Amino acid sequence: MASVTVRNSSCPSVRKHSRRWARQEAIESSRSGALSEAIADEGRSAIDTFVREGARKMLQAALEVEVNAFVEEHASKVDEGGRRRVVRNGYLPARTIMTGAGPLDVEQPRVRDKTKDTDERIAFSSAILPPYLRKIRSVEELIPWLYLKGVSTGDFSEALQSLIGSDAKGFSQNVVVRLKENWGQEYDDWNRRDLSKDEYVYVWADGIRESKQSWVELLLDLKQRGLTKPPRLAVGDGALGFWAALREVYPATKEQRCWVHKTANVLNKMPKSLQPKGDLHQIWLAEHWGHLRTTNPIESTFATIRLTSRRTKGSGSRKASLMMMFKLAQSASRRWRRLNAHHQIVLVLEGRIFTDGVLQNAA
Repeated sequence: MASVTVRNSSCPSVRKHSRRWARQEAIESSRSGALSEAIADEGRSAIDTFVREGARKMLQAALEVEVNAFVEEHASKVDEGGRRRVVRNGYLPARTIMTGAGPLDVEQPRVRDKTKDTDERIAFSSAILPPYLRKIRSVEELIPWLYLKGVSTGDFSEALQSLIGSDAKGFSQNVVVRLKENWGQEYDDWNRRDLSKDEYVYVWADGIRESKQSWVELLLDLKQRGLTKPPRLAVGDGALGFWAALREVYPATKEQRCWVHKTANVLNKMPKSLQPKGDLHQIWLAEHWGHLRTTNPIESTFATIRLTSRRTKGSGSRKASLMMMFKLAQSASRRWRRLNAHHQIVLVLEGRIFTDGVLQNAA
């Protein structure tokens, strides 16, 4: 059936019907538009829900894999009855993590070490979901983490969009490649920076390269870049390679063994019934400043990086891995705090004497 539109008619009846048809058409158009908009809104809501749920499942699955790997890593540790010491122990209360995709409710798996010896007890700390994390801070922290987890450059955009939503817009493969190139240059600049104007009171040493030669190479590199003034004190565990290298490169630096490692070494030579834990603790609690008792300042700094890098498969070349670890450490440094009594360090540099933490009168 053909349709005819009558315009500029002089007939009142025709004009009346035309106005009625126009109003009806406007109403139908308005209803259609509202319906289309409602459908679109519902579609967007459904997609957002889908993205959030997908991101939550991916995060929860990653936590499960991480905990299972930790438990298996310590499977050889058993009690007197041959039962595993380190086991899974349910979940911590659900935690809401704010992301660009919306709030994600996740449950952190809990790990328990059943040994009664608190000094030997193994604690689990998630590299994926640190205890303090309530929101994803920045894309710059996520990209190195994803890279070290083995996500390929071409998959970054999809992974980022699932995790942080609209904040990931524009992060194409080329953008990620350029970021990595910039970070590589930052790492090289940091690794070659001039140290001639620096002077260090304390240094903490920790690492997995324990040979004297590897430590000598590291310390000589620092010296060649200008660190000619020896640090006043070095704190480290019983790795003989580091101490031998230190005596060769910086013989004037005093040595402080980590008392946590030292105590564990002493106690391991004695039966548990005769272990004087309390007495040993009182010794180093009375004689050493808190930040000099242990290598924890450096171990805690690298704990997350070491855990991540140890479990990473196919993370690229050694240079690429070091670059990404550098970026992770750089991001983490924003949350570091100063040493206790840091304002006193300048007095130590001046040669002032402290006894049990109390400044003594200059001679």
